[in-house]
Amino acid sequence: MKRVTSTIKPALTPANMTTRIEHVLAFIDERTCMFEPMYDVVHVDEKWFYEAVDKNTYYTVENKEPPPRHRRSKRFIQKTMFLAAVARPRYDPYKKTKFNGKIGIWPFTEESVAQRSRANRPKGSLVTKNIESIDSHVYKDYIINKVIPAIKKVWPRGEKWKEIFIQQDNAKPHLSPNDTDVVAAGTSDGWTSGCSGNLRTHRISM
Repeated sequence: MKRVTSTIKPALTPANMTTRIEHVLAFIDERTCMFEPMYDVVHVDEKWFYEAVDKNTYYTVENKEPPPRHRRSKRFIQKTMFLAAVARPRYDPYKKTKFNGKIGIWPFTEESVAQRSRANRPKGSLVTKNIESIDSHVYKDYIINKVIPAIKKVWPRGEKWKEIFIQQDNAKPHLSPNDTDVVAAGTSDGWTSGCSGNLRTHRISM
């Protein structure tokens, strides 16, 4: 007898496997047979973050107790979805420093005015709440008003002439590569042609 581990793997159809292979082959340069460096790709994805976890590890001095933490229920801990955007790190010769590839991360939240007073806040205070339904309209608003401006702000100056692809997975709220509003936002502020680049979304079906 011996101890072994088994992990769950995605149940892929032949069509799924073919799509994945085609996606990988699309990044191979036919002239050199080498993978493209993907310096023109920004990866965006959603991530859930919980307000707290059941068990935390603390390093304390002798005779010091860990901080008390209380929740009404460990099964129902509040969580918030974030949209994150990253690119491949590289050296920026214009700033003479390294571009770390971190575009930004934004919570799917909204502020509203409290209609009633409570023990920890008066009526009329601004309350931050999770957006209940994250549909294609909310996702498009975040891409146009948060992700694209952040890319234009931090992108290395010497590479702004390239066409930049926003890589997303096949979730339902995600956008079509030909979405006119996103194309208009990506080609604004001088990001059109010549010494500038275009920002476009790219969607991969898995």
